[in-house]
Formats: sequence, C-alpha cells, structure tokens
Amino acid sequence: MLTEELSRLLKEAELTKEDLKAILLDHFVDEDGDLDLCYLDFSDFDGNIDISGMEVKKNLDQYGQKVGGSLYQGGQEVQGDLYQAEQKVKGCLFQDGQQVEGYLYQGGQKVKGDLIQSGQIVKGDLYQDCQRVQGDLMQNNQDVKRNLFQNWQKVQGDLYQNFQNVKGDLNQKGEESKIKIGQKEALIKGCKEYLKTKLQYYTPEDLKDNLYIIWHLKYVIADINSKLGYGEYTCTDEKEIIDAVFTA
Repeated sequence: MLTEELSRLLKEAELTKEDLKAILLDHFVDEDGDLDLCYLDFSDFDGNIDISGMEVKKNLDQYGQKVGGSLYQGGQEVQGDLYQAEQKVKGCLFQDGQQVEGYLYQGGQKVKGDLIQSGQIVKGDLYQDCQRVQGDLMQNNQDVKRNLFQNWQKVQGDLYQNFQNVKGDLNQKGEESKIKIGQKEALIKGCKEYLKTKLQYYTPEDLKDNLYIIWHLKYVIADINSKLGYGEYTCTDEKEIIDAVFTA
C-alpha cells in the first residue's frame, strides 16, 4: 500500500488519468520498450476493474487473467490478429457479432453445455470438422453457394437430412480413392514433420486427441499436395492419411 505521505501528496495533486499514464510510462517501461503491467494482484479489492476504451498502437497482451466474476471483451477494433486461445470458462462464452476480414479459428473447443453457432455469414469456406457431440448436432437452413461436405459422420441416434435443395450433385456414398503411388507416403511424411514442431507444446498422446491439430493437418495435407504437384485426393484418402500419421 502507499505510504500515508505519498497518498496525501497524490490527493493534494488531484492526480488525473493523464498523470497516471505519465507515471506508468516513466516508471514501468521495460528494457524492450514495452509497458509492463503484468501480474498486478487486485484480489484484495472488492470493486470491478475497468480498462475499457484503451488505444494501443502496437500489441495488447492479455494472457493468463484470473477473474472471479465475468470478463467482458466487446467492441474490439483490431488491425492485426485477435487471439483468444485456451480459455477456461465456468460460465458462458459469448462470441457474437464478430466481423473478421481474415480467418476465424475456433478449433479444439470443449463445451459441457451447448455450442451455438447460428447466423454465420462467411465469404470463404466454413469448416466444422471432427465434432464430438453427446447431445444433438443441428445444422439447419444452410445456404451454400458452392459445396457442402458432410463426411465420416458417426451417429448413435438418428441422422436427419430433409428438404435438401441441390443444384449440383448430391453424393451420399463411399468414394473410390484418387490417391497416386507415392503420394500418400509423401503426405504422411510431411504431416509427421509438421507434428514435430508441435511437440514443444504437446505430448504425442495429446496430439492424437487434439481436434485443433487434426483440423490443421487437413491444411497441411492440402499445402504439401499442392507444392509437390500431386493430383487430387478424396476425403476418404485424407482420413486415411491422418489415421496413418498417428498409427504408423
């Protein structure tokens, strides 16, 4: 806590937020030129903490926050990327009304309640792979200008696919492999090289069950396949490649 003398001087000076900003920049900028306000412990303060409306020229880091109440992060305007990874939330996680010019990644979510993703407007592709749902999976009233892929579904209850309006082809059968000799081996090798880069963050056992890693492997396969100049492959081939990466 502040000494009585320092507290008295600050009150007499009628300290403003601009004064506080100047104090912080004078005393809490580290050797890298960054303002370091990490690990401030307000657990003995009974009020709320409001840090809204800040304007930051470069990066704003908000990692490892421990919040006893709710964490509000609404109305952010970000010129670069917005990272919200590995959140642990006992209540609800709201991500509504996002406007994203790049990619929106939502991989590896573990949700005990409901996961609601309604009213998405996507100019590119919408990937919803490797979902594990103990309740119902509802994908109604989709409006897709190109292709709708729904492969490798495992359903213990009923699978409803009613009122489809398809201008192209409707394929509901197994596919014959289009993969060529040597292509599968090259893709498996490339995927294993990618996984090696993740071992500093995950154990080999964790990689097998990490839905984000499995989802990202699909991009790795497509990228390697394109760079090596191989022909097309089917979704069944893709699954066999990913299975082989973890079993070979």
